[in-house]
Amino acid sequence: GARALETAALLADLGSFERLLDLHTALRLLETSPETPAEAWRVVAQNRGKARGRLRALVARETAWLPALLALDALGARSAAAIARFAWSWAWQELAVDFPFDPDRPVTPPCEALPADFVPLDEAGRAPLPTWVLLVVLKGRDLHLERWVATGGTGDRDSTWARLMKDLPSGLAYPAVRHALAELLPELLAAHRPVLERLAALPGGRTLKTDTTALLAPGWHPDVPFPRAGFPTFVAHAGSFLGRRREDER
Repeated sequence: GARALETAALLADLGSFERLLDLHTALRLLETSPETPAEAWRVVAQNRGKARGRLRALVARETAWLPALLALDALGARSAAAIARFAWSWAWQELAVDFPFDPDRPVTPPCEALPADFVPLDEAGRAPLPTWVLLVVLKGRDLHLERWVATGGTGDRDSTWARLMKDLPSGLAYPAVRHALAELLPELLAAHRPVLERLAALPGGRTLKTDTTALLAPGWHPDVPFPRAGFPTFVAHAGSFLGRRREDER
């Protein structure tokens, strides 16, 4: 049938797989509309990784692939290049989670010791955190927030993140906020999804500021400054956040 003819055509030109994969990846980029190069690379890496895994499964299952594979020119060089690309990609992935690549350095960093005068946030201190986390997502810095909670830094000098830190209510010490968010952040991000979905669905136009304010203001904590501008970007960032979450859940 048609499927058998398509399979035969692919076997005759294995290079077409790469073109099809490029097309698939481009369509996924268009669908997810990433806002930053890092987000775009995540989409590319995830989809190419899935494709490689599926191709390996097909090769292992279908013996008809073996003659076509062995017929490729310079198979050894191709294999070495593929392994090098895999190793390079893997190394960058591990660097992102601080893998040491050094036998004399522990795989996991030592746990941070809390300051001697550390005092965890009480209920009143935690009350503004849900609103502040929502503001971080609206500003498109939820990935910065996750890195900051995990490591105490963001790995860059992002000015928007610096302003968000200043928007934390006065009197809240950074170690206490990180300590609280290490426990609360997944729950808070999940709780904000309904309002972010409603925000992402707003039609825009001249009423966007009014519509966004009507949506966000009722639950906004007074200790966190309410934004006065940037409402179109809030809609875009809400969509990007939801897209990443859906992609992670697949």
